[in-house]
Amino acid sequence: MLRKNPISSLQTKICVSLSKRPSLGRLYFDLSPVFAIVRSRPEEAISIVPLYKQSLYASPSKYIKIISELKNGFWARAGTISFGLTFGPLLTWFIHQMANVSDVRWRARLVTSLLRQELGARAPLPKPVSIDVLGSGSGLYVIDALKRFQAIPQLSISLIDHDPETYDLAQQYAKQIGINEQSFKSTFNQQCSNILSNDFYVDEEETKDFVLMIGVGDHIDKVIKNRVLRSLMDSEHRFDVTATNPDLIQLLTKTRKALKSGGMLIYTFVNYNEEEPFMEKVVRWRHRYRSRKMIEAIFEASGWDNEHVEYVTGPSGVQNVVIARA
Repeated sequence: MLRKNPISSLQTKICVSLSKRPSLGRLYFDLSPVFAIVRSRPEEAISIVPLYKQSLYASPSKYIKIISELKNGFWARAGTISFGLTFGPLLTWFIHQMANVSDVRWRARLVTSLLRQELGARAPLPKPVSIDVLGSGSGLYVIDALKRFQAIPQLSISLIDHDPETYDLAQQYAKQIGINEQSFKSTFNQQCSNILSNDFYVDEEETKDFVLMIGVGDHIDKVIKNRVLRSLMDSEHRFDVTATNPDLIQLLTKTRKALKSGGMLIYTFVNYNEEEPFMEKVVRWRHRYRSRKMIEAIFEASGWDNEHVEYVTGPSGVQNVVIARA
């Protein structure tokens, strides 16, 4: 059961209704320049920033280009653009109240706060600190945390992703908040890797202080081709959980071994929620939704001691942050 304020509750009701009429749902999102851009590139790292910072405005030229490429009639496109460029920011603010979107911002604040707290405790120490960010679009959280702690000796942050664009995005964001290019490149390392490959984290046992997996697990084991296993994807029985989450279990096992004693993994997952059909059909955010019971079974199968794993649920009950210590 989601715990929402009245505005979020109204937004959820609108999403549930529009999920039954996807064409109207797409128009609804396209009337907001920010969310029209997000909807046009839902799986790309660039869509993270306007949600992370609750942006109300977007590039008019980019917005006009996106709407102009739609297959709607001329007058429909012209009307959409006219509304978007005038009343779009007000609608954008309203859409930002969606449970899925507001919990993304809560997640960002919590992860940034956790990193600041942990780095603050280590800051006086001369020992090197290593942070691996798997899915480097999540590097934004680390960058915000570092605004106070750029002087940590030998701080090394690896932004690990198969897409080099995410590193460029992180560098652009760092520049916006006042971290110069030289400081960024001396601290942040780009590593183009497939985190699900067999050779990832091989021979790297007990070498990492922190590993971040923010939103990454939502896209692992998302597509299961075997029809029998696909029917078991929502099962919370531990044998079914193991069978339908093989890649995630393997990655979390490697991550546990890669962390130093006392090292920390910050992991997030998304609960199934009322807005899911809208996110799937309209926004095209396609996640693997998992319950806390399923995640607990996954961590147990990966060899984690659940006594050292803490779960924090977002205010709307959609996003969850897992804090696990090796």
